[in-house]
Amino acid sequence: MKERQGFQRKPTVSNTHRNCSNTDEKTGNRPVLKTSARIPQKPLRHVIGDFTLTAYTLDYHCTGKRPSQPGFGITASGTHARVGRTIAVDPRVIPIGSRVFIEGIGSRIAEDTGGGVKGRHLDILFPSEHAAVTFGVKRHVRVYLEEMPR
Repeated sequence: MKERQGFQRKPTVSNTHRNCSNTDEKTGNRPVLKTSARIPQKPLRHVIGDFTLTAYTLDYHCTGKRPSQPGFGITASGTHARVGRTIAVDPRVIPIGSRVFIEGIGSRIAEDTGGGVKGRHLDILFPSEHAAVTFGVKRHVRVYLEEMPR
């Protein structure tokens, strides 16, 4: 049977569904129970402590490498450094590959190390020297461990 545009078919309700106590009276449909439904959850976060945050860029002043040199932009973990993802850590405090949440900054991945990064100190990658200088130094910033490397 063809449906005319603008008209909808009315759902039909069988007698067996009408007599069920858990049937929707308007539509006659029985509810679908999903036992394997996944409820989205925030990642578990464990406080690591309060850290000092500094900023770095991929320029020669911060890394000692020029774009034409081998290894430019490659982190200690072997990945390409990316703004909004990469931070430098002391691997004795935060293991390389760990995902951390930094209050006021967001989630980042510990992919790099640095000569000046010791103890509770994180170096955050920024896109430009101006952005890094504007960020400056932040002290006593709470950092959480979200995920350990596998």
